[in-house]
Amino acid sequence: MADMGVAVDGSADWWPAADSLPVLPMFSPYQTQPAQYIEVFNRGTVPFDYRIAPAEPWVLVEPSGGRVDQQVRATVRVDWSREPKGTSRVPIRVSGPDGAELVVEAIVDNRKVSGTRPAGFVEANRSLSPRRPRPRVVTDHGWSTG
Repeated sequence: MADMGVAVDGSADWWPAADSLPVLPMFSPYQTQPAQYIEVFNRGTVPFDYRIAPAEPWVLVEPSGGRVDQQVRATVRVDWSREPKGTSRVPIRVSGPDGAELVVEAIVDNRKVSGTRPAGFVEANRSLSPRRPRPRVVTDHGWSTG
């Protein structure tokens, strides 16, 4: 028997066992963490075909379909050149054996930062990545930035 399970990046839950709705961590053009993902796994003993279909063409999934023996991790990305400005909620339909379906939500934050180039640091997915300060060393002539 084939039986589909789904897990998403950023959650310890899996579906259909979880009571909550599956939501990926927020996408941002400023994010520095690895790409978000959806894992499709086999809870049964028979391999099955799956398909992952985003509702918007600028949300890209790789691989978007195939066969699951044990598990498959599909990477979810955003084509920022095609994604509209603002915040969007995009359903991603995961289909499996015997009509099994689950909708995963992707929240895409493409708000424009004021100005031509942001000064300082831009928050992306609840984290900041500031640069390390340059080391200072003492030379025969005083302090120097390395």
